[in-house]
Amino acid sequence: MKIATSLLSAAALLLAASHPSAAQTSPEASQQIAELKAKVIELTDRVALLEAKTAQISSAASQTSAGTPGPHSKTAPQDAADLFLSGFLSATKAARQAANQETEEAIENYEQASATLATLTTQFPDWQPAIVAYRQKKVAAALKVLRP
Repeated sequence: MKIATSLLSAAALLLAASHPSAAQTSPEASQQIAELKAKVIELTDRVALLEAKTAQISSAASQTSAGTPGPHSKTAPQDAADLFLSGFLSATKAARQAANQETEEAIENYEQASATLATLTTQFPDWQPAIVAYRQKKVAAALKVLRP
């Protein structure tokens, strides 16, 4: 089982065991639960990025040893990890640009990230769907804020 899936499952079990009923929690506890869920999703997203990078390195190593084109070759097909990494990096670049008031560039990079993640969900619907959906929501929210 993938590390990210295990992490998310463990966090869900922890939350369920700690807080069996939302009706029994105070507003402060509910806020803490929401913050914990957000942190778990963010950590899971980071683990998925590491898995994507690891898969990319492994793929490059096996292709190089087999004498086939590497992952950055124009003839090499993209796999799910490559697509996620590309989308993640575009979104990260866009976030930096937005922070620096480079709105047009940020919108372009967020749109690129959105398109890449959409391709990922179409071509590889079973690859880390919760993490991809989370990243898509973050990109969509950022675009909503930046677009006039």
